[in-house]
Amino acid sequence: MSPFDQPTTGLGTAETSPNPEGGPKPRPLLWLRAAVLLLVVLNLGYFAWSQGAFAMFGLLPARFAEREPHRVEQQVRPQALKIVAEPPAGSGPGASSPR
Repeated sequence: MSPFDQPTTGLGTAETSPNPEGGPKPRPLLWLRAAVLLLVVLNLGYFAWSQGAFAMFGLLPARFAEREPHRVEQQVRPQALKIVAEPPAGSGPGASSPR
């Protein structure tokens, strides 16, 4: 018997009295568990797709340049862009020297 098969009380159940027909008690929160499980499976599937796990089936996410080629074509002199690292805090102009 798993912990999920045991009767619970409090916020986890919507019905606390036994079934009037004498049959088993309905499980009102079963749909919620199913919905959470479905969302987890869908998230795992999306993650696998975005990492290229379904490449053998021809299902690959588009790269940025393939999704929006007009943005790549609109760049003006991209080779002129120079990326420099930001100096550490306290080593730039106006930084006070320790005494």
